[in-house]
Amino acid sequence: MITRPPRASAISPVGAWLGVFFVLLLVQWPLIFNPGYFSHDELEWWARADVASWSRLPWVSWTDIAAFQYRPLTFNLWLLIAWFAASKPYLMHLLVVAAGSLNAVLLGRCVQAAGASRRSGYVAALVFVLTPYAAYTHGWTATLADLSTVAAALLSLRLLQASHGANARLDALRAVSIIVLTGVALLSKESAVVLPLFLLLGVYRHPRPGHAIRVIALSAALVAIYLVLRLHVILGTPHGGAAYAWSTANIPRRLLDYLLFPFLPPLLEVGPTLHKGLVRLIAAAACLVALQAALAGAGSRWPLVWIAQFAALLAPVLILGSSYGQYAYLASVPAVGIVAVAWRRLRSPSRIAISIVAAVAIAHAGAITWRMREVGIAQTNFYADLLAHLAATQGLIAVASADAADRWMVERFLSGVTVYRGVALDERVRRAEDASEASLIMQGDGHLLTTIKRAARRTLP
Repeated sequence: MITRPPRASAISPVGAWLGVFFVLLLVQWPLIFNPGYFSHDELEWWARADVASWSRLPWVSWTDIAAFQYRPLTFNLWLLIAWFAASKPYLMHLLVVAAGSLNAVLLGRCVQAAGASRRSGYVAALVFVLTPYAAYTHGWTATLADLSTVAAALLSLRLLQASHGANARLDALRAVSIIVLTGVALLSKESAVVLPLFLLLGVYRHPRPGHAIRVIALSAALVAIYLVLRLHVILGTPHGGAAYAWSTANIPRRLLDYLLFPFLPPLLEVGPTLHKGLVRLIAAAACLVALQAALAGAGSRWPLVWIAQFAALLAPVLILGSSYGQYAYLASVPAVGIVAVAWRRLRSPSRIAISIVAAVAIAHAGAITWRMREVGIAQTNFYADLLAHLAATQGLIAVASADAADRWMVERFLSGVTVYRGVALDERVRRAEDASEASLIMQGDGHLLTTIKRAARRTLP
């Protein structure tokens, strides 16, 4: 008797999502294999964490609620990670990209739980890491606060979606976990006060919407207590903190910045968005309008919910005087997720329009990814040359950029960095306003030339 071989079992859901996770790491390989860092923030924390033992780390107080940036969870975790991995940039980038990829997997699971197909969940996870805001956040290792806030938000949403009522004790445990995760988010970043607004997404298709609302109300109550204790500090601009100066008059401009930026490749920073040419701004606005019109194919409420969620999750930063890419990381979660959930309701023309708009945003994310890597390479070259000059010379070294467009790199590489790999910089290195005041000139690739060598280069035939 001939028997058929047993049919190979299908890949388990856990195995499938694990495969998605590794695909997400693969598509972000340029961010992982970045030999350097983007800004002074990670260099400053590396210097603080450069101690012999983790027990000697200068831990940040958990009780100093009067601190302008009260982020004890973020700062203490950052110290620990920097102590362990900052001297190995590839490892540091791998940890950050892995954390961002886990967030993407959580988004995909939330999308699937909201009624979308498993395939839509996979695609949502992939598209999320390929958006400009995710590429910027995953490429800059100083964004731990944003990564942990989004992780807490997505875990909370998934727990809320899973509260079906089959087990009252388990649902109570989920509710308590959501409150704890709200606290985790608030200890990570001040803008986490919007987490209850994010959780409103969990009411969609929930079998017990009343229960979901009550859990969200408990989360909101914790946020209210936090605001009573901290609002006067948050709204006070610290000395020298122009970046945090705020005004309600900034709201329309900041919202336009964040809405249009994804469709303005190859722009690296959000801040200059509205300074771009009129034709480019019109094209970006057309992409935004096309996305909303296509989403309306699922019903008139879908684009309204998309805009409302995007604006609501950005509310704490819309009043600020400047826009930054990592600030829109949380808002980009429903921006991708809502479209993924609506996908099965859309006809072909709407799907084609969304695919074209998504391609523009993905191309922009690709440009940001490569630029972040270029800056990391420049930072590595910069400090290799700077340490060599410090070892070979005495006295003060003034550094300027050869190209005025690269001046921001010199500022980001040096601002507030007092020590680099154990070498003191604060009394020996300063930024020069222009090349005429500098002893070293930074080239576009980060390498430093003495002014004599640079002058000799110019005279070569």
